[in-house]
Amino acid sequence: MVVPLRPFLPFGTASRGLRVGRVLSVGVLAVACLALCPKPAFAVSWGRVGTIDSATATNDALCWWNSTGAGTLECSSTNPYIVGGFLGIGTAAPQNTLDVYGTGLHIGSGVPSATLYNLYNNGGTLTWNGSPVATGTSNVTASGTANYLPKFTGATTLGTSVLYQSGSNVGIGTSSPGSALQVAGSAAIGYATSTTGPSNGLAVNGFSGFGTVSPNTQIEVNYTQNSLEWLATLTDPANNASIGYGPGIKFKNSSYSNSNESNKWFGIAGVAGANWSAQTDLVFYGTSDSASVAPSEIMRITGGGNVGIGTTSPLSKLSISGNLALGSYGGGATAAAAPSNGLIVSGNVGIGTTTTPTGVTAAVNGVVQVAGTGSEPCTTAQVGSMRYNPGGYFEICTYP
Repeated sequence: MVVPLRPFLPFGTASRGLRVGRVLSVGVLAVACLALCPKPAFAVSWGRVGTIDSATATNDALCWWNSTGAGTLECSSTNPYIVGGFLGIGTAAPQNTLDVYGTGLHIGSGVPSATLYNLYNNGGTLTWNGSPVATGTSNVTASGTANYLPKFTGATTLGTSVLYQSGSNVGIGTSSPGSALQVAGSAAIGYATSTTGPSNGLAVNGFSGFGTVSPNTQIEVNYTQNSLEWLATLTDPANNASIGYGPGIKFKNSSYSNSNESNKWFGIAGVAGANWSAQTDLVFYGTSDSASVAPSEIMRITGGGNVGIGTTSPLSKLSISGNLALGSYGGGATAAAAPSNGLIVSGNVGIGTTTTPTGVTAAVNGVVQVAGTGSEPCTTAQVGSMRYNPGGYFEICTYP
């Protein structure tokens, strides 16, 4: 049986509050006051104030009076807990001087005589060190729309943001996101200052990687495949098959917008070869050295495999509308311009043969037809040329 120690305690018999005893060792009790205790109980510290003759609790158990006045002590070593000098209420592993785990902590209303470093309830306002930290109702008022994430519209008020959550999807500017993140409008990434992205587009100030997390260029696409794989697709979603219409890529050499600078670009596009045709041609666009001239088509590869230079409708595997220089005449120190709509060749020519005899510039393996009547006189420009004679033979113009 526990020996009542009430007479040894330094507070009155009608005192309020919770008096807690701590078993220092079997039969030895120390007492202190928790919560509200009348003077001078608030000054009582742990100390030996009595003994118990029956070991009803283990060392470091907490004990309390079960009634006011003379009575008995109830002890527990399971909750609250004292571990290494820390007191735990609702936890057996306190990490601080006092750790409380539970549904709430009630602090009675009152202001201590000394507020320095004190936490107390001042008429419904939680106060620390003499300054309010919360009110009995709420420090924050809020109103908003369901499923929208809240935002602070003032120091103590919450309102509705532009972020909308639908299941696991989040929408910005939309209340019906169909992806993990859906943005209705423009976006900018990587800019430290206010930046407006293109209308319904994305502006990126940095490298972009597709299939890689470490791109080394503005756009880098990595894909491992042992067969043909299309890494990108440019599509005209309107399926507009009017001739010359289609998606493309433009390579600009200047970001300025004046008339001279805006024409500094080269383009490649896949366009309809004819109105509502199933054929798609690959077209190259460029401009001359004059920056005031807008780029136009300079070469086309048809869906049928014909290549046209200077023409939009090549009828042969290679169709050139203009002149052509081959060999060293095509470039380098001996570069030369071919005659208008003509051909210039710096080496030997073989027609119907892959070889030419020594000393022969042109060799023909086959029949050569020369047009003309031969009746007109030779001109100065024709001196040294060969032409057909009505008599059934060729002649060489030697004089005008």
